[in-house]
Amino acid sequence: GKIVTGKNSSFWGKYLKGFFGFRAMDAGSALAYDQLFGKNQQIQQIQKLYKGESKERPITELEKEFNELMKSPSFASDVKGLLAYLEEKSSQVNTKYYLDKFFNLGTYSSLESNKITQEDLETEEGKEMMMELLAERMYLQNMGDWPIFQTGNHGADRWSFYAARATFWDIKSLAFNLMLFQIMCKEPLGKVGSWGLVLALYLGDQYVSGDLTYGYRREAINQ
Repeated sequence: GKIVTGKNSSFWGKYLKGFFGFRAMDAGSALAYDQLFGKNQQIQQIQKLYKGESKERPITELEKEFNELMKSPSFASDVKGLLAYLEEKSSQVNTKYYLDKFFNLGTYSSLESNKITQEDLETEEGKEMMMELLAERMYLQNMGDWPIFQTGNHGADRWSFYAARATFWDIKSLAFNLMLFQIMCKEPLGKVGSWGLVLALYLGDQYVSGDLTYGYRREAINQ
């Protein structure tokens, strides 16, 4: 509200303040999203507490996959299939590809050997490495369809999507909010008519922009 109503900034000054301010705030929500719905899936614990069920931490899908792999009689072929899948996906040109290439962020891209045994998983280092490989596969299986937002992290996908959207959308939003502010201040249709117009415009904008945002978000980042 202070950004929109402030008199010391031009339109573009307001836009830049809003853009960078909200992108900083989005970093917190992106981190929270990854913790809740990423590999740790802490949302499961919250749901159990809300329902009054056992407070014991539920087993995540990632842990289930790891436990199944540990007991698998076809361990060697399972690991071979996992690594083959990661090899195939690692060659796809997307944001994750460049991050792995230049910063070596992906577990698979930094893997020094493809020879992994069940005994390796009994060590803390081996377990951590395999959990990361499984998490990488889980991400790849559930990521969105737009390569530019395929970062390797669900929270980063979300942050980058909203940052890209805001680059243009914030211009429209700021102009729209300034228009509403003018109507509320000047009340050209009287108090009731002007506030009714503001409410109608606001709800109409939410209806249109909501459908656009959530539809594209589902396609782009599968969230």
